[in-house]
Amino acid sequence: MGEARPWQIAVIVVGLIALVAGVVFQCSRASVPFAESIVLVDVANGDLLEAPFPKGHPVMFPASNPTTKTATLYPAQLKDGKWFVEGRYIPYIPKDPKPAAMNSKNGEVTTTSAKPVKKSVFEGT
Repeated sequence: MGEARPWQIAVIVVGLIALVAGVVFQCSRASVPFAESIVLVDVANGDLLEAPFPKGHPVMFPASNPTTKTATLYPAQLKDGKWFVEGRYIPYIPKDPKPAAMNSKNGEVTTTSAKPVKKSVFEGT
């Protein structure tokens, strides 16, 4: 093991410059705001709820409906004036009993209202 050659020093210097540039780039970007609430739909009865996210811990789906105490709440999205269960959750919705308010093929939900009602769903979880 002798002395370092000039090309080896150059590789190390270029690597350190790239590392510093990467750190500066990551730290200087504006942060993305996190969502404060989520729209959920009850696949059993069509209730549409807007629930604030809890601070300090994650949430899991299906969430329990605070009124019926059943785990039938899934994230929903509005497309062309109709409400749908987000596609990635459709395969995990139990087929038996059949969700009364949801089309099992495309996730379209027949809702009881056009706008979500604000309710605290994730408290105590």
